[in-house]
Amino acid sequence: MTGRVHDGLLVDGVTLHPQDVERELLGCGRALGSARVFCAGPGAGPLVVVQEVRTAGAARTGLPRLAARIRARVAEEFGVTTGAVLLVRPGTVRRDGAVKVRRAVLREWYLRGELRALHADYAPAPTEPCRGGAA
Repeated sequence: MTGRVHDGLLVDGVTLHPQDVERELLGCGRALGSARVFCAGPGAGPLVVVQEVRTAGAARTGLPRLAARIRARVAEEFGVTTGAVLLVRPGTVRRDGAVKVRRAVLREWYLRGELRALHADYAPAPTEPCRGGAA
């Protein structure tokens, strides 16, 4: 396990280090570039994957399968569900060589709906009502 203590994400009761998940995702396909993962909430909540993908026109039909493969890898390797998988153009996560966009910035873009995805795959909304709080 790598990463700093304050980088931990709480997903489905499991603490993850985002660097571990991002490194694992590189094995999901040759077309994948850099990735960033974060929680939709501040440090906890559904896991969101923003994954760069190098694809040409006709290859876009394979993006739903690629998103499913990413979901399956996260579930298999880390035992958690993925709330959203956004497949984005190169340059969205990694800018100018080795510089990566900060997770907090990508999270804000995601929450404001400003991330432009080639394909977005969202987990179904929970059917069970929330517990322990006012409605």
